[in-house]
Amino acid sequence: MINERDNSVLSSLMLFFTGIMTGAVVALLYAPNSGDETREQIGGWLHDKGERSRNVVNRLRDKIPGRIAETKETVEGMYRERHT
Repeated sequence: MINERDNSVLSSLMLFFTGIMTGAVVALLYAPNSGDETREQIGGWLHDKGERSRNVVNRLRDKIPGRIAETKETVEGMYRERHT
């Protein structure tokens, strides 16, 4: 049996999804570009972000081995200081 709390949750969910659908319809009606143009813009944006992400990953990949070596030397130096 559905109590008042369950009914309130269902009502809230229905309002939420109604708002989503309304927003989607309004966005489609007032979109300044055609679907093809919008997809092209989104594709270009995603391509740019992907390219930037690859550049960041490549820079990190180049730096990490050196940083690991530096950290290893520091830890080994600290170990030697404590045990000599």
